[in-house]
Amino acid sequence: MSSQRAASLRRLMWEVLILALIGLVGWGAWTWNEGRWRSRLDERSAEIEAQKQRQISELRAELAGALGSEAQAVGRAFAAAIRPAIDRGEVEAVDRAVVELLFLPHLSFVHVLEPTGRVLVSSDRKLIATGRIGTEASWALAAAEPIRRSGPDETVEVAVPITGSAQAVLWLGYRRAASGAAGGSVPSRPPVAGDTSVEDPAAAEASSAATAEEPEAGAGA
Repeated sequence: MSSQRAASLRRLMWEVLILALIGLVGWGAWTWNEGRWRSRLDERSAEIEAQKQRQISELRAELAGALGSEAQAVGRAFAAAIRPAIDRGEVEAVDRAVVELLFLPHLSFVHVLEPTGRVLVSSDRKLIATGRIGTEASWALAAAEPIRRSGPDETVEVAVPITGSAQAVLWLGYRRAASGAAGGSVPSRPPVAGDTSVEDPAAAEASSAATAEEPEAGAGA
């Protein structure tokens, strides 16, 4: 009986050992397969992400090309439209044309410069005050024909030389996002050097407030 019991115990131990080995081998195979499938999944995810980024880059390049072509066409047309006024030295007429141009949906800024870099008309009040635009305009001033470049914040910038009895350079910016003028707000007219017909909005508001208070002061007296 004792020998049979010992044999049974040995057989049971072998069975347990074999089952443990089978479980260990199974666990190892499952772990290996999981790692292989995870690696394949990561590779596939990386491929999909790379493909998506390529498609986004191609789409952005296509949109930038279309936007640049539109900006250059607008620049050519506007330069031709304001050339007679520039030849006659009618700065205020050019200024009014710039204000109207600002209503175009994608227009970001407009500068009309002399070849020396002095600002004739600009959609930026600060440039009107300083009278010069600085070294950043050197690429535009060097334009012998209509040129364009990529600007900040996905902006396309265009420079068009205006040649006639007087010379100037048109520099404008286009962007994908709609400008403030396109969004429904009316752009204020940029001041022109020597033009006193443009009143500062803050001063006008203060004057209106003072006028509204005068009757109340009289009534109190």
